[in-house]
Amino acid sequence: MKGVMRWFGGLFVALLVLAGCSRHPGIRSEEDLAGARIGVLTSLAHRQTLREVFPGATFLNYEELPSMCMALRGHKIDALICLEPGLDRILASFPSFVEIPFREIKDSVAVAFQLSETEMAGRFNAFLQKARQEGVLAEMDANWFGPDAPRTFYHAHGGSGIPFRVGIEVGQSGLTVVEDGEEAGFEPELMRRFADYLERPVHFVEMTGAGMIPALVSGRVDALVDAITPTA
Repeated sequence: MKGVMRWFGGLFVALLVLAGCSRHPGIRSEEDLAGARIGVLTSLAHRQTLREVFPGATFLNYEELPSMCMALRGHKIDALICLEPGLDRILASFPSFVEIPFREIKDSVAVAFQLSETEMAGRFNAFLQKARQEGVLAEMDANWFGPDAPRTFYHAHGGSGIPFRVGIEVGQSGLTVVEDGEEAGFEPELMRRFADYLERPVHFVEMTGAGMIPALVSGRVDALVDAITPTA
């Protein structure tokens, strides 16, 4: 599997707690969470860093972000860790949640192709460079992120030939959501634009995190997105 050019290098990890939590009523900073139960997504790539930040904490794994949010609201955990993009949506859906000051843990996001797909990876990198130079990525960022973002849906041109199949996990970060029954957000728009660049139709295959890499390796999909962190 190949991690391609990082299209988004400014992601940060956010820490949310429940306002007025009876178990930790005085939470105002990360230092107040000593010995806390902290929810994390199973696929989170920053576990070692978090263990160093919260040496006495118990980390509980969740397969999906909505389930983890419900666990926090139900007092099954004391805090949750998530990526910063789309945080405004979580806070709007769960007004009892509060973001507390948390040290910056930078992340980068890539699109993954099979290791043998160097030609397609190169085409994506060329597309990405063009989109960055022409200001398209900046326009997309303004369209999808922030409390006043318009979140205008991008309609692909359609193209012809064999569909470009993209594995995606909806709702795990603010990068991908569902609106009116369709995949929407920064990453789906990025891949629709890439499919336009290829002059092919795009087909999203929704899956869970555990099944994403096997789907790519087996050839079920041509690429993976959804906050994929390049690691060793």
